[in-house]
Amino acid sequence: MSNEIAVVVAGGPAPAPRALDAVPDGAAVIAADGGLAHAWTLGLEVDLLVGDLDSVSADDVATAESRGIPVERHPREKDATDVELALDAALARRPGRILVVASGGGRLDHLLSLLLLLGAEKYADVELDAWVGPARVHVIRGDRVVDGTPGELLTLVALHGPAEGVRTEGLVYPLAGETLEPGSSRGVSNLFAAERAVVSLERGVVLAKVDVDSNQRLALEYGIRGIPAVKAFRNGHVVAEFVGARAKEGVEAFLDELTKPPVADSVEDEELAGLLRAGDYEGAFRTLLGEIETRPESKDETRALMVQLFGARR
Repeated sequence: MSNEIAVVVAGGPAPAPRALDAVPDGAAVIAADGGLAHAWTLGLEVDLLVGDLDSVSADDVATAESRGIPVERHPREKDATDVELALDAALARRPGRILVVASGGGRLDHLLSLLLLLGAEKYADVELDAWVGPARVHVIRGDRVVDGTPGELLTLVALHGPAEGVRTEGLVYPLAGETLEPGSSRGVSNLFAAERAVVSLERGVVLAKVDVDSNQRLALEYGIRGIPAVKAFRNGHVVAEFVGARAKEGVEAFLDELTKPPVADSVEDEELAGLLRAGDYEGAFRTLLGEIETRPESKDETRALMVQLFGARR
């Protein structure tokens, strides 16, 4: 094996643009069929096109050939997906590491096939990673260091048999010599406790998935336990919120309430309005209490204004 890094760009829906950050300069890029257009969109120079070419346009194939890019054609009726063929072509270059760039959407069978393929025994001698949609995926045999940030989700899943003697460091919920069985949820939704985690195992293969868009600390801070969770902020404070799907009319009513003129604009008392505009809600509250004491006849009206002002602020 060499120090070369090979990148396989899969077809299907377009991968996340941020995947480009994971592609090192000088890497050999192999496009799996429709992955040719994705690679070019990401600004990558393609070194090889592989597949049955049923999802890449004829114009793109012609452009590739005019640029001198080798094309490895396969029949449509074949025993492997285009991604597997591209992975095999990458492996033939004897790189030290292979990175697969793919979407997390599209056909479920293709996604499942890809994830299982990453753990295949024929790729055991090469370091194998993937960027799948918004997630980073690492294949672990023996031990590996996985980078992350505190609070990010990390899931460990055994592939093709039990993963025995699994140990972790740098995670909130450590594993100490445990066995992860295929189909078990034991390794799902762990959390980074530090910027690096070490995962080691005595036997087997583990797929480590890092959700780069997750932030558990933020969810905990604002009490988010369901999705969709919508929170409206004003001056750094939550002023309105709802959880769960709403009909169009419900969302419009929510936005109308948020965007109506501030209560301070309708207050006739200049002193009170000035306190509200300055954000001095304690002063405004004291002023209204004083209003109730000096003008008992306005108690109901003042109380309604207090509920309008301070009840909406939660």
